[in-house]
Amino acid sequence: MSRSSWVICHLPLIEGRHDGRRILLPVAVLASRDPFDLTHFVYQGLLDTGATSSWITPKVISDLSLRELGKETVSVATEERTASVYLFRIGLFGEKSVETSIPFVFPDITGFQLSQHQGFDVLIGMDVIRQCHLIVSRSGDWSLAFG
Repeated sequence: MSRSSWVICHLPLIEGRHDGRRILLPVAVLASRDPFDLTHFVYQGLLDTGATSSWITPKVISDLSLRELGKETVSVATEERTASVYLFRIGLFGEKSVETSIPFVFPDITGFQLSQHQGFDVLIGMDVIRQCHLIVSRSGDWSLAFG
């Protein structure tokens, strides 16, 4: 008789506390040129379940030397506007120490340029969040499991 062995896998998990208004977290942004290159810059990111796509500031675009792919009309809140389109990757950190951990990197994202800096450089939209398990409690705790 053969024995089966079970392996328990734990998804990487990020946990934090929100301030009642928003969830901010460190985010790695990588160029999409080489999928094996994990060179990245770390920025302040905002989780936004109301955004369909992810957005980055001109600082991120400059730091990574990203090239504009064109322009698209996008719906933002109550209006439509034209936004520059970029290809990049986003990585999230499962460890507490961003300096010593390797981010979990999502596949290429076609995202847009943020026109204003509002205390964060990366807006993480549903293009990334829908690949995770997000739990937000009214007590102020939140968790994001990915993998």
